[in-house]
Amino acid sequence: MKKGKARLGIKFQLVMQSALPLLIVGIAILTIMSVSMKTSLEEKTLDSLKAAAILYGDYGVLQNAEEGDNTIEDHMKQETGFDYTWFQNGKRYATSVVKADGSRPIGTPAADEVIEAVMNKKQIYTSKNTDVAGSAYFVAYVPIINEDGSVDMAFSGEPRELVEGMITAAIIRVVIIGIILSIIALVIIYFLSAKLADVVRVNLESIEHLENGEFVKAEKYLDRNDELGDMIRDTNDVIDTLQGIVEDIKREAQSVGSSSSTLADAASQMSLTTDGVSTAVNEMANGATQQAQDIQSATENVGSMGESIASVTDSAGTLSKTVDSMNQTSKESAAALETLVKASDEMAQSVASITEKIQATRSAVDEINSKVDAINNIAAQTNLLSLNASIEAARAGEAGRGFAVVADEIRQLADDSANSAKEIRETMEKLITDSGAAVEEAVVVQESVKNQKEIMEKTTVAIDDLLQGITTTVSEVQGIANYAQACDNSKAGVIDAMSGLSAVSEENAASSQETSASVEELNATVITLAESADDLKNIAEQLNKNISFFK
Repeated sequence: MKKGKARLGIKFQLVMQSALPLLIVGIAILTIMSVSMKTSLEEKTLDSLKAAAILYGDYGVLQNAEEGDNTIEDHMKQETGFDYTWFQNGKRYATSVVKADGSRPIGTPAADEVIEAVMNKKQIYTSKNTDVAGSAYFVAYVPIINEDGSVDMAFSGEPRELVEGMITAAIIRVVIIGIILSIIALVIIYFLSAKLADVVRVNLESIEHLENGEFVKAEKYLDRNDELGDMIRDTNDVIDTLQGIVEDIKREAQSVGSSSSTLADAASQMSLTTDGVSTAVNEMANGATQQAQDIQSATENVGSMGESIASVTDSAGTLSKTVDSMNQTSKESAAALETLVKASDEMAQSVASITEKIQATRSAVDEINSKVDAINNIAAQTNLLSLNASIEAARAGEAGRGFAVVADEIRQLADDSANSAKEIRETMEKLITDSGAAVEEAVVVQESVKNQKEIMEKTTVAIDDLLQGITTTVSEVQGIANYAQACDNSKAGVIDAMSGLSAVSEENAASSQETSASVEELNATVITLAESADDLKNIAEQLNKNISFFK
């Protein structure tokens, strides 16, 4: 948590916020109390003076003192602390007032307003500031009505300086008491503020730990039953909740990282498998091309055999015309038969080679089928991994939405891989069927070649017999012609079989090319899958790096 360069502590702020209003209210109360106390004490002093003047008047009427006899006044002043004066005819007759020079103002008149109010109107007169013998006094004048109707005055007074001193002393005592109480209140406020500030500090420390990625809960003030206690407990609850969320995210990130690694390994294995399939398909395509070339060569040999058969037929016709040239013709027939036997042997070898190529093709197809099974298994595992990734992404909520998209893409790639494998299997099954048909045709050709070879052997024997005797040769000429016709008929069948084998070989080559293209497309899909797996792995690593901030 960033701290300001100059920040007032919460304890100081609480003290100030509590003390300032208290001081303001205290000063206002002290001011009001001082004014009220001053007014009250002044009124009380006047009331006391009034009561003392009345008492003095009652007491003075009962005495017959001479003018200037101040015994009673001095005695009462000693008892009450007030000054007393008796007025007759508006002048001071006896008094306890002593002027600054030590004399007493006997015979001096009262003030005009006093005479007017007391003697003329017969009212009690009080004042807070009346001049008495040159000094300011709190005074009370009470009219004393004699039996003859004359009016005397009884005076009770106290120097204003003494009254104000007493009032000031009382106010000072109140102010001191107020200051002491304020200090006590400030001390209480300070300790309460320190307590509250410590609660806030404890909560702030938990938040600062949280800012640093540390889950440290407050251990103090959990038993407070106020808003601050609720704040501490709520902060601890937030820390517990956030800690649980972070731990869940860590587990999910580790799971995603593990799944992405597994997916990347599966993609690598699938890439290796598709490479093997591609190699096998290329070998099968080469074999199919070689097979087509062998069948073409066999067809040419069959054509050569047809020419030989035609030559034999011509020779047989010539023998039927002339016996003299039979010997020469028989030699030519023997030579032709030797050529025919060689051609037949070569055709047999070609047919055997074709059969071996077809068997090799079937083996290659079986190997491709096993590779296709491996691709299907990998696609199923990939689909299962993508399903697990989708479930984990759904559990992660908003943070796993990107993982869900990647999982859907992976599942789509797995489905495409399975479909491509299915198409390869269908093509291979058709290739197996066509290879089987080619094998059957090759068997027929082999049988025909075998028959031709047997016929050639019989022909050779016949020619040998012909050379041994002209008569026997002439009788067998017709048989040779018949055998030549049979060879010619067999030649057409062999040519048809070779044409069928050639078409099958060409179709095998085309199927091999299609299979190779499908394998290349599958390889591109696997590469895309591997790249997606790497991206998912990078995302998982970045997520682990981000969440590692929390301890």
